[in-house]
Amino acid sequence: MFRFLFEDAGCIVESFSDCDEVVSKVRKEAPDLILMDL
Repeated sequence: MFRFLFEDAGCIVESFSDCDEVVSKVRKEAPDLILMDL
């Protein structure tokens, strides 16, 4: 399970199926993303 924390937006996005797609998207849109592999 991946949990993506956006400190600026203050929102949490969790993805269970499309992790690769989500990771690539958030890295483009939020390069300061904190990524934790839980």
